[in-house]
Amino acid sequence: GSVRCVQETAGYPLFPGRDEVDQFQRIMQVIGVPEDYLIEDSPRKNVFFDEEMDPILQRDYKGRIRIPGTKPLKEVLNSEDETSIDFIEKCLKWDPNLRMIPQQGL
Repeated sequence: GSVRCVQETAGYPLFPGRDEVDQFQRIMQVIGVPEDYLIEDSPRKNVFFDEEMDPILQRDYKGRIRIPGTKPLKEVLNSEDETSIDFIEKCLKWDPNLRMIPQQGL
């Protein structure tokens, strides 16, 4: 999907989690928390969210808590190229209906 394409463009994994919870928290740290309607439709929402649909934040192996929406994508990409950052941001939308489609990227 979109993340694989972006990782191939970047040349390395953007969200290299130790497990699925760590990886999900890394993604949220960059692109924020998914919208409630997406969480409600998720069959595994109880793994990642509490009853109020707030993310369940766990400490990583270094004891840090990754706060959603606090890490700029340009830091993950190690790039100041605004065109590339804008392109990748459009690919990293939680809702697949809001992601850039291939024709828009041409």
